[in-house]
Amino acid sequence: MTETLDKKIAFIGAGVMAFALAKGFVDSERVKKEQVYMLVRNETKRSLVEDLGYKSFQNIAGLADVDIVVISVKPQDAVQVLCDIRMVVDKEKHLLISICAGLSLDTLARALDPSALNRRICRVMPNTPSQVARGVSVFALGEGCTDEDRVTVESLMTAVGSCYRVQEKHIAAAGAISGSGPAFIFTLLEALSDAGVKNGLPRKLAQDLALDMVEGSAALARVEFGRRHFAELKDQVTSPGGTTIAGIAALERWGFRNAIIQAIDATTDRAKDLDC
Repeated sequence: MTETLDKKIAFIGAGVMAFALAKGFVDSERVKKEQVYMLVRNETKRSLVEDLGYKSFQNIAGLADVDIVVISVKPQDAVQVLCDIRMVVDKEKHLLISICAGLSLDTLARALDPSALNRRICRVMPNTPSQVARGVSVFALGEGCTDEDRVTVESLMTAVGSCYRVQEKHIAAAGAISGSGPAFIFTLLEALSDAGVKNGLPRKLAQDLALDMVEGSAALARVEFGRRHFAELKDQVTSPGGTTIAGIAALERWGFRNAIIQAIDATTDRAKDLDC
């Protein structure tokens, strides 16, 4: 079992992802519930935080007593938040983790302290399946991060799924697959269930078949990973003149493979446009 971190964590912003991460950290015993804090100024949200057993505070001065600060606000608000907390966050004491899309390590560092860029800042891109501890996260470390910081980030993020360290220049492409990818899979699931209904299946049955098929296919691909290429697994399902190869031919005719590649390209390009 992974060792519990003796660290206090404060989330600035209490949105869906903040709650998902906090729950994952606590459920996996990475941190104790009493070590999780959330900075919230909305009274309704503050009540929710406390009802869930976390601690809340309304003043940034409370950050002085924590070890890890997670920036989980909307990207357009992040720079101002960093400017607001720069007098409280200590470069020796605090590890800062940003889960805000489109903000580079350099931008985060400059907002926090224009005169000292060598800060302990980590950029993490989690995804929505983190809500059920099946997420995929990618992260890049700032120049000021230590090896202990890397271990801490990996320990936290593996509490909600898998995580991979990447160079920051690869964040956009990696995030396109892991971060935006779930939306593409949900679209595929919707299309599969619609196709089932079109061909006479009850909606619920079509949805169950699509969900179980995607889950099982991913599980098989994981077991065979490194031994058999994805194309070999596809070939295993097809037979000469059979039904599956007819479907594959239709996918190729309508540009399915290229559509997926173009979707990742478009997502990556947009992420790079937003990166500042």
